[in-house]
Amino acid sequence: MPDSAVARAVDVAAPNRKPCRNIPQGFSAFRAWRGFSLIELVAILVLPCLLAVTALPRMVQVSSFSQLGFADQVRSALRFGQKTAIAQRRWVKLTDQAGGFALSYCAGSGGDGCAANTASCNSSLIDPASGQPFAVTAPAEVALSHDAGYAGSFYFDCAGRPVSAAGSAVGPVVYTLSAADSVATAIVVEAETGYVH
Repeated sequence: MPDSAVARAVDVAAPNRKPCRNIPQGFSAFRAWRGFSLIELVAILVLPCLLAVTALPRMVQVSSFSQLGFADQVRSALRFGQKTAIAQRRWVKLTDQAGGFALSYCAGSGGDGCAANTASCNSSLIDPASGQPFAVTAPAEVALSHDAGYAGSFYFDCAGRPVSAAGSAVGPVVYTLSAADSVATAIVVEAETGYVH
C-alpha cells in the first residue's frame, strides 16, 4: 500500500484527530522556562542558613563527645589491666599521672602462688594496639579525678580484685570524668570482683 493510502486510511479512521502542536520539541521547549522565582531563591538561601545556625553550635562544642570517648578509653584500660592480672597471674599496678594513669605489672608476682612484690611493679604494661607503654591521658577539655579512697595507685591482684600495696581490699574505686558542657560520668571498679562499669 502506498504511503498516501496509509495516511488516508488513518484520516478516515480518526476524522476528528487534530495534530498536537503544544508538545514542545527539542531545545526550544526549555526556552520558555527562564529560571527560579524570587521566592524559590530566598527559600534555597534561608534553609541552609537556618540549618547552619542550629547545627553549628552543636558541632563546635565537642567536649561532651570527648568525654564520652575518654570514658570508653578509661573503662577499656581498667578492664585490660584487670584481665591481664587474671590471665598472667600477676599483680597489675594502676598509677595516677597528670590527667590520667599508667598501667604496669609486678615482675615477681607470677606463678601459682601469686605473691605480691609491689617493689618490682615498674615494668610497663604494653598497649597491644600501639606497642608502647600503656598510659591513658585525658583530652584538654576533660578532667579526670578519683575518690580519696586510695593514695594515687592501686593494684589488681591475680583474681582481678582492686587491692592496696599491702594486699587489703580497696574499693569501690570511683573515677569521675567531667567536661564544661556536659554531665559528669562516673566509672566504678567494684571492690570484691573488680568489675568495671
